[in-house]
Amino acid sequence: MRNLLNIFLLLAFSNALSGQCLQLQNCPMAPVVFCDSTANDSLQWNNALFAAPTYLTNNLPEGEADLCFAVSDTCTGANLDIQYLLFLDLDGNGDRETVVSSADLPPAGKVYFGNAGNPNYSGGTAAAFDTRQVPAGELYQFALETSGDPANRTACIRWNTANAPANFETPQLPYGNHLVKWVVSNGLGDVDTCTYEIQVADCQAPVVGCINGLSANIMPTHMITLWFSDFMQYTADNVTPEIMLETGIRKRFSGTGFPLDSMGNPQHSITFDCSELGNQQVEIWVRDLAGNTDSCMTWALIEDAADFCGSASQVYIDVRVCARQWCTGAVVSDVAVSNPAWGIPDPDFWQLYSDGCYIAERNTLIANYDLSVTKDDDPINGLDILDLIAASNHILGLEPLTNPYAMVAADVNNSRSITTFDIVESRKLLMGVYDEFPNSPSWRFFDSDVAFPNPNNPFQGIFPETKQLIFTSNDTIQGDYEFKAVKIGDVNCSAIPNFAPQTNDRAVAYLNFPGQLLEAGETIDLPIRFAETATWLGFQFGLQFDPEKLVLEAVLPGNLPGWDAQTTFQPHPGLLNVLWFNTDPQLLSREKTLCTLRLRALTPVDLRTALQLATGRLRAEAFTGASEARNLQLQFSPVTTTAIRIGQPQPNPATTGAQLQLELPEPMPVQLDLWDGQGRLVWSQNLQGQAGFQTLDFPEAAFKVAGVYLWRLAAGTEVRSGRLVIQP
Repeated sequence: MRNLLNIFLLLAFSNALSGQCLQLQNCPMAPVVFCDSTANDSLQWNNALFAAPTYLTNNLPEGEADLCFAVSDTCTGANLDIQYLLFLDLDGNGDRETVVSSADLPPAGKVYFGNAGNPNYSGGTAAAFDTRQVPAGELYQFALETSGDPANRTACIRWNTANAPANFETPQLPYGNHLVKWVVSNGLGDVDTCTYEIQVADCQAPVVGCINGLSANIMPTHMITLWFSDFMQYTADNVTPEIMLETGIRKRFSGTGFPLDSMGNPQHSITFDCSELGNQQVEIWVRDLAGNTDSCMTWALIEDAADFCGSASQVYIDVRVCARQWCTGAVVSDVAVSNPAWGIPDPDFWQLYSDGCYIAERNTLIANYDLSVTKDDDPINGLDILDLIAASNHILGLEPLTNPYAMVAADVNNSRSITTFDIVESRKLLMGVYDEFPNSPSWRFFDSDVAFPNPNNPFQGIFPETKQLIFTSNDTIQGDYEFKAVKIGDVNCSAIPNFAPQTNDRAVAYLNFPGQLLEAGETIDLPIRFAETATWLGFQFGLQFDPEKLVLEAVLPGNLPGWDAQTTFQPHPGLLNVLWFNTDPQLLSREKTLCTLRLRALTPVDLRTALQLATGRLRAEAFTGASEARNLQLQFSPVTTTAIRIGQPQPNPATTGAQLQLELPEPMPVQLDLWDGQGRLVWSQNLQGQAGFQTLDFPEAAFKVAGVYLWRLAAGTEVRSGRLVIQP
C-alpha cells in the first residue's frame, strides 16, 4: 500500500512539473502598436465587404505587422507546436468578425470574412485581400513560419505564395485594432496560450509647404484677415486624401499644437490690426485623419499704404507674469513671454524678476491684449517609467487619472485623448528614437484663472493657452498674470521646474553581470539579473561599450511579461537602451534572467571594464513595487573556472608598453618573458598570480628600440607565446 502511495505521489509530482514546462518568452501585456509610413496599396485589402469608415473607402490602408512568438520547454521529450488565431476587424465597426487560423488556413489571396462567430471559425465568405493581377501561384497567402529546435521554438505570422512556400514575408495588415492568440502545446499534454491586441496605424506625418511670405495692406476697418490658402503652397499625405486633410493657421507664439478656434474647430484665418504693422511670423498647419501633424513657418508683411491706421495712442504696461507648475506651484524658469501682436518674444520687453517671474514696465503700441507663455526644451525632464504606468492604468481603467492637468500631460501626441499611442511616443523619447515629441512642445501653459468645463475630460472643450490683458484705465494695463504649467509626459509631476539644486539620495539596486575575459572572436551569452530578490514595476538603463571591442549580436528576452521588440533599442553601435515595465509588480529573484546579451569580442576584452551604464538621457533606475525609485549600478560577479586563460597583449602594435589579461582558477606562480628580434632575453618577471582576473604589464622601459619582440607567459602547466610589435 505504501508503494502504491509513493507511485501516486511521484506521478502527481511529475504531472505538476509537466504543467510548468512551457515557458512563454514574450507575451505582451499591453497592445502592440505597428506604425506605418507607407502609401496605401490599392491592390491589397480592397474589397466591397471591407470598410474603413475614417477614410470613407473600401480600400483599407495597410501596414507591416511583424508578429512573432517564442516559447521554451523545460521538460524532457517535449516537441513544441505553436499555432495562431488572428482576429481581424475588416469592416471598421469595432468587432473582429474575421479569423485566420493557422490550423485551417484560407486559400491564397483570401480570408473567410465574418467567420468569427462560427464553430471552430468555419465558414464565412471567401473575400479577396490580394487583388493583384498575377498567376494564382503568386498570390499572397497566410502562413506559419517556425524556427528553432523541439524545445525552443519561434513562430511568426507570415505571407508566402504557393510557388515559393519557403519564402516568407511580413504580412501587411489593415489599419485598426486586431487581436492575435498563440496556442502552444508540447506533446506531453501541456497547453498554454498568449493573447494580446495589436494596432496597425498611420504614424507618418503629412507634409505642408509654405510660400515664402506675402505682403498685405490694412483695410479701412483698421484690420486685414488672411487665410490658410493665402500661404499654402502644397499639402500631401501617405494615406489621407488631400481633400480630407485638415488645415489650420495661427500667429506664431499664440498657441501650441494644431490651431483650433474657441469651438474646437480648425482655425482657417488670422486677423492683423494697426498694432501689427511690419513683418509678422505665421504658422501653417496640416493634420491627417490619424491625427499626425506637420507645420511650416512663413511671414506676412502688414502695411498701411493708405494710412488707414492714422496716429495710434500709446498704452502703459505694468505687468508681472508667472508660470507655475500645476502640481507644486513652483515657478517654471526660462520661459518666453509674448503677445501675438508683438511677433517674436522680445527679451528687452520682459525682464526677469528675482522670484523667477517676468515684469514689463513701459509704453507700447498695442491692440491685441493676449499673453502667451512658451517653453520647449529638455523634453525628457520628469519623464520616467512611472508616467508610462500611470497612463497605462488610466487607459485600462485600473486607476483612472483624476486631475485634468495630469490628463493633459499624458496626451503627449496632442490628439486630445489618451491612448496607447501616447505611451509609444513617450517610450520612443526615453529610448532615444526621438529627440523631442513630434506633435507637442515640452511644456504647455494654461490660464490659471479658468477652470476646465469638465475636469473629468479636459479634452471636451478648448482650454485657453493665452491670457487676456485687462485695462485698469483708458491707457494703462496693470496686474499680475499667472499661468499653470504642464510638463508634457510628466503625469506624476516629477519634472524639475527651475534651476533649484536637486538632491539624489535614493537607494541603489544592482544589476549583476558575470565578470569575464573574452578572447578576440569569442562569443558569449551574457545574462543580466538583479543582484537581490525584490518586487519591481520596471527598470530602464543604457548599457555602453566600445564598438571597436564588442559587437552586440542579439538581445535574447528572459521571461518577463510585456517584454517585446520595443523593450530594447540601439541608437548607435556601442549603446543599448533597455526599458521594461509592467502595471502589475513582478517578483524577480536573483536567479531570474531579465535578458541575455549575445556579445562577440573583436579584441581581447575584460567585461568588467568594457561594460558600463551610460550617463545620457535614459537614467539608470528601477522602480519597486511600491513605486520607489532606485538608482541602478553594475555589479560583476566572479566566474568560477578551472581553466587558465591567457589573453593577447594590447595594444598590438604598440608605441610604448602593453598589457596582457590573465585569469587563474587559483593562486600560482607566473613567469612573463620578453625577447628581442635577435633572440636575446631583454626583460623577465616572476610573480605570484592571484585567483581570478588580473592585468600584467609589459613596461615601456623593456622596449629599448622599435621592432618585433617575442613574449611568453607560463602559468602552472599553461604556456602561451606570441609576437608584440613596437612602433617608433
